[in-house]
Amino acid sequence: LPQDVTVQSSIFQFQSLTASGSPVTNELTLTFDAAVPGLSESNLSLTATGGTVTKGTLSHQSGGVYKLGVSAVSVDGVSARIDVAKSPYTFQPADRSVALKGPILFTSVTADGTDDVTTTTKLTLQFNQDVSGGLTAADITLDPALTKGTVTAKGSGEYELAITGGIPASGVSVAVTPAKSDWAFTPASRNVTVYKQRPTDTTTFNATGAAQSWSAPHDGVYKIELWGAQGGEAESSGKGGKGGYTYGNIRLTQGDALSFYVGKKGVNRSGTGGGAGGWNGGGKGGNGNGFAGGGGGGGATDVRQGGAEYDDRIMVAGGGGGASYTTLAGGAGGGGNTDCNGGNGAAYSGDASAGATQSSGNARGVGQNGRNSTGGSFGGEGNGGGGGGYWGGWSKQAGSANSDAAGGGGSSYAKTPLFTNVNGTRGGNSAADGKAVITWVDW
Repeated sequence: LPQDVTVQSSIFQFQSLTASGSPVTNELTLTFDAAVPGLSESNLSLTATGGTVTKGTLSHQSGGVYKLGVSAVSVDGVSARIDVAKSPYTFQPADRSVALKGPILFTSVTADGTDDVTTTTKLTLQFNQDVSGGLTAADITLDPALTKGTVTAKGSGEYELAITGGIPASGVSVAVTPAKSDWAFTPASRNVTVYKQRPTDTTTFNATGAAQSWSAPHDGVYKIELWGAQGGEAESSGKGGKGGYTYGNIRLTQGDALSFYVGKKGVNRSGTGGGAGGWNGGGKGGNGNGFAGGGGGGGATDVRQGGAEYDDRIMVAGGGGGASYTTLAGGAGGGGNTDCNGGNGAAYSGDASAGATQSSGNARGVGQNGRNSTGGSFGGEGNGGGGGGYWGGWSKQAGSANSDAAGGGGSSYAKTPLFTNVNGTRGGNSAADGKAVITWVDW
């Protein structure tokens, strides 16, 4: 051959194959001992073991160095084998392999705890492999945010994240998103349901003759039940009206303060003397003149928020009216927002003592005092006192013959829309004194 002709070698040394890119491999570098004329990606066969990867385009850098773009590496540790074939050349070796960096598979997340029974204390995150460098609580985002403790590596890709608080309610779905420098996770996030133990808080307030304070131990919905007090008795079968029953649900935030005013039964007459009104608004029974006095009106039961005035009441159960004469029963206290009006007090003749309504009565919160007897064979008994309530019940004040009358019942009330599921019963308290109960019912 002429000396000025250069013969191109038909054998190329495939010297190395390396991978680069973070957090997922996106490029392979192929190095040969010299540039291969016309080499393109069509001359390269890419085979993945342990996952999948997509071949891109090949670009010549310099000399025998080429870069092959790759994408969609399915999982960390995929083995990629490149086979080179281009006629009329021979490559030694014909193929090389390299491990690719891919996403870590976030396979599952679970929570301990049982709906409404036990509170979640840990989340268990499972990956297909251990995370190089480990995971900390700062590497895991929770939405909604819960109070995180420490992370414990259990091995084989399992990590436990302690949960120390912040669960708003039982059955809440939480998005769990791990993030670590130089690593990708697929899927990027998983959801898990967390649980919170249902409180069993119930507080009962009995009649003490004074306001009783309470504050909400938890966020949530509370049921408040109020029973007004019964009116006092007169002679043998003259019974005081029963107190009303009111209930409803209210949403409170932990620490919200309420004050409970639990009514006392109106005092029974003592001889010719009228009985004192029950605490929290019961009117005094009128005195008799040679005959029995009237029973005192029963006190209302109410709950107040933000102050101690009548305007601060948010729920009321009416007290019953006091009795008069031998058979005249007091009007029942109102209950709820339907049976809210107090019952009328029975009269010997003529007009009865009217029960209060939600807009009228003797006075806000206070039952009317029973009329003192002016004497005579009829009308000699004192009249019963009106029951306390949102408005207090009336007591008939006429002084003519046959004017004996029991007191009217006080009215009830529940502030809406502050309260929901409001209901109740006029005269729904079978006990003498009033009572109040508050119970946590829901998140």
